[in-house]
Amino acid sequence: MVFILFPGDTLVGEVSRLVVAEACIQALDIEFTEGQIYEINSVQGEGPGRDLQKWQELFRTARAQ
Repeated sequence: MVFILFPGDTLVGEVSRLVVAEACIQALDIEFTEGQIYEINSVQGEGPGRDLQKWQELFRTARAQ
């Protein structure tokens, strides 16, 4: 699954609890996510898995929006 991250609460869609859990775990290791609110959604495709650098890029991209 490909994950879509946006700041705040603007997305409409669904995501599994496992994906949300993985995003939370990854966010703990990314300093700039502290104190931030993100909304997550998923679509078909290859997601970041457990690759911290891919998660950093997703969170960085969401922050820039």
